[in-house]
Amino acid sequence: MVWLGSLVSGLAVWKWHVVTRRLVLGWEEEVWSSFNQELEKLKLRKSCPDSLLWSLTPSGLFFVSSFRRELECRSANVSTDIGHSLLWKIRRKLGSSRWSPPLDGSLKFNVDGSSRGNPGPSGGNDYLNFNNKNTNPTVSKQIELVGRVMTNLMSTIEEIYAIGGRKFAFQNVGPLGCMPATRQTTREFNVDCVERYMRHATLHNKFLSISLKEMEGHLPGFNYAVFDYYNALQNRILNSRKYGFEEGKIACCGAGELNGEDCSGGYRGIKFNLCEDPSKYVFFDGGHHSQMTNLQLAQLFWNGTEDVTGPHYNVKKLFELNLTPNLITSTSAI
Repeated sequence: MVWLGSLVSGLAVWKWHVVTRRLVLGWEEEVWSSFNQELEKLKLRKSCPDSLLWSLTPSGLFFVSSFRRELECRSANVSTDIGHSLLWKIRRKLGSSRWSPPLDGSLKFNVDGSSRGNPGPSGGNDYLNFNNKNTNPTVSKQIELVGRVMTNLMSTIEEIYAIGGRKFAFQNVGPLGCMPATRQTTREFNVDCVERYMRHATLHNKFLSISLKEMEGHLPGFNYAVFDYYNALQNRILNSRKYGFEEGKIACCGAGELNGEDCSGGYRGIKFNLCEDPSKYVFFDGGHHSQMTNLQLAQLFWNGTEDVTGPHYNVKKLFELNLTPNLITSTSAI
């Protein structure tokens, strides 16, 4: 956020007027509305001293959810003015950390997972960790994490755009529930893919598509390509022979029923299996492709058809795209 409001001229009364660094996306509207309702409950007074209101979460990051909890707590327990408070965080940007004081008479804060130089949740591993810990997650909880990931991702895109970036290439989240490591850890050997992991990946990919389309309409000259990693890899897992592999569901290297863990023995030094020809396997170990799989996926990313890498360009076409000077230098949309 770049602006929250100001003191009404001639009066010691604060008027909220929130301006964000980017458009509020469709999937954020409900949370955004609730956030503004909480702000309206707060009364600020110029005569009160500035104070630190919002602190780090136990995980060491500043998140929107932690700020909202602070607002809810204070609006519930304080019936009068809470003071003309400043909500701070250190922002690490372009290799430097510094305090950024607000303009006189204003209230300023930044909200994202990038405080302390940490980009926060960003995709696949975050969904894996979440579903490893939550064996029966609700869709709403999965969507909440997707929202945090999208916020981090879109904020990062806008920062790159602001310093001149105009071409962006993405791959969506893969079929997390089909990996040998996932199936072996969950002990779900009777299915090709574990449903809760697949659902989370699918939710991410739908929100990613919507968010990038909205960014395209919001940022002049924003061009992008998205590789459908989810379907490209799942096709090779479930129909391995069609793509020149002999095995799609068991890894080349590892221990356990699917060679899903401890390739090289791990820290316990246990006995593990190693295939003779990794190129015949989709997975080298429980969570990583073989070089042959990587080669096939990279070729699709670089020069795939629109149904695989799109919606307008594959990476090759994106790389060759000529941009007009005014679109390269314009940052007025940020």
